Amino acid sequence: MGLEDLLLQHPFPEEQLVLFSETDSMTVAQARRRVAEIATKLEIESGQAVAVQLPNGPELLCTMVAIWTRRAVYVPLNERLPEPEVESILSDTGAAAFIGSDGIRALNGATVYPEDVAFIIWTSGTTGAPKAILHTHTAYLELLDRVLAVERLPVDHVLLHRVQELAGLPADPCRHVPHSGLLRGQG
Repeated sequence: MGLEDLLLQHPFPEEQLVLFSETDSMTVAQARRRVAEIATKLEIESGQAVAVQLPNGPELLCTMVAIWTRRAVYVPLNERLPEPEVESILSDTGAAAFIGSDGIRALNGATVYPEDVAFIIWTSGTTGAPKAILHTHTAYLELLDRVLAVERLPVDHVLLHRVQELAGLPADPCRHVPHSGLLRGQG
């Protein structure tokens, strides 16, 4: 099980809006179709790195999930990185593909990472040269499960509405996220 299962295997209604940005949104069905389109275009092997330099939004999230469906490793690149830094990261990670606003570009990278590696990010480099940090699907699914466990706790709605009132917040009904078992591999 990987992070991609949060979108692809969760029993969301197909018409539910699931991805949003200031200018765009996607339903579950649209997001799943877009993930499949991107994954089909990726000519990579399991464990290879794919560097992505896209603006934040639904397209970026679909790209990330598409990479994971191919059991590949997502390498996010800030849009403002200068070209020499981008090339350095591509070289250091041994990326097999690059996805930018122009589309997908195949690269000669041949590095193969362990199956559980989900993404690679870089330290800031404030105390030395930036270093690559490999993050695994397992570690992030465990983290998300712990975070979402709080959402699954019973809520005292009277107390919550009073806190919202005192804080000057609208007293909207609370959203309760039921445990689906997906994060523990039961879904």
